[in-house]
Amino acid sequence: MKFFAVLLALAFPPAIYFETLGAKRDQQLQSAGVQLRDLDIHIEQARSARRKLSQFHQEQRRLGEELQKLRVILPPAMAIDQVRAMSDAIAAVNGVHVTKFEPRPPASGEFQQQSVVAELIGSAERTSAFMREIQNAARIIDVSSVTLQNDPAGWRTDFVMTCYALPDAR
Repeated sequence: MKFFAVLLALAFPPAIYFETLGAKRDQQLQSAGVQLRDLDIHIEQARSARRKLSQFHQEQRRLGEELQKLRVILPPAMAIDQVRAMSDAIAAVNGVHVTKFEPRPPASGEFQQQSVVAELIGSAERTSAFMREIQNAARIIDVSSVTLQNDPAGWRTDFVMTCYALPDAR
């Protein structure tokens, strides 16, 4: 009996040690299983993104082309000199004379905007044609505060043109 007591006393500590070691090993295996599932999810997400990458590139290219088209309408910079040149060219085609072109200080916000006080002289028909062409220009230009006065050379038309720009958000 003494022999069994000694044998039991010698076997008890290793049994407790292996029991706790087994529980720790089970916990590690369970934790590794959770990590493995998380990694599998990340791998599947990466594969999905890789499959859609060509689609994303096509969409980016299409949006870039669309942005280039829209930049004609709403350029990134005000470029009042270009507005002046366009107004002079339209005036020349329509047989009217721009006698005043005075830019006001620009206003800022989400869109930049700048008004220009302008005056032109010409016949009513030609002034109307000038206004139509400004209205139909590729760039957004609002015309407001139009006043007409009789002039020996035709009609003196005072008006305000408001131009807009949308700066790049870079």
